[in-house]
Amino acid sequence: MQRGNSRQLLFEDDADRLKYVELANSAIAKTGVGVVAWCLMDNHTHLLMRGRLEDLSKCMERLGGCYSRYFGKRHDRVGYLYQGRFKSKPVLSEAQLLTLIRYIHRNPVEEGLSDTCAYPWSSYVDLAGMRKEPLVSIVGDALALFESKQSFQLFNEAPEGRRETPRHRKELLSSFAAKPPRLTESDVRQSLSEILARRGYEALPHSDRFARNDILRELKDLGYTVRQIERACGIGRNIIQRA
Repeated sequence: MQRGNSRQLLFEDDADRLKYVELANSAIAKTGVGVVAWCLMDNHTHLLMRGRLEDLSKCMERLGGCYSRYFGKRHDRVGYLYQGRFKSKPVLSEAQLLTLIRYIHRNPVEEGLSDTCAYPWSSYVDLAGMRKEPLVSIVGDALALFESKQSFQLFNEAPEGRRETPRHRKELLSSFAAKPPRLTESDVRQSLSEILARRGYEALPHSDRFARNDILRELKDLGYTVRQIERACGIGRNIIQRA
């Protein structure tokens, strides 16, 4: 998820949205990631993506940078378009995947942008077969979870507590109360190694607090606790909490 700086609009009109879609497809093709679901709101975007952590970050950095330059030039804007780095969290189970797909597709309904999930700037229209060609290239993970396109539509559209569930009914219903799988310190160290390699560091930079804090924020965005990061990185919890 990426939000406009100070919650400012990311899209002034449909021309902006089409440009974002164009740049998204280019970034997806160049980095080899897969998009499962997506939605463009007025001041933020949702992208449910599949791929290696390094490729996902490259895709978002490429997309964010290209669109920011386009938006600034077209609307004569200066300064940061986005409110910091994009936010990301891992999807750790099929139940979480289902919950997130529904959340993304219902976002326009919950925010009052559409009466139904058939909002033109989301993957719902494509997955439900309401558009001849998908705006953003998507992989088939979402529909594979459902018996039919009709069950997919009912699952997304029906009010909470009355929706039709897919064949994975028990796993989905239990996911709202169940805790996600526990992330270990080994996972923290593995993620840290990947982040450092992507940024060109051999170890966590202590002399550059801005670079260090950016890496710590990325670890927190991945779902690791302050205590896990503290023990894996050897950094005090106060520094991690302030990052």
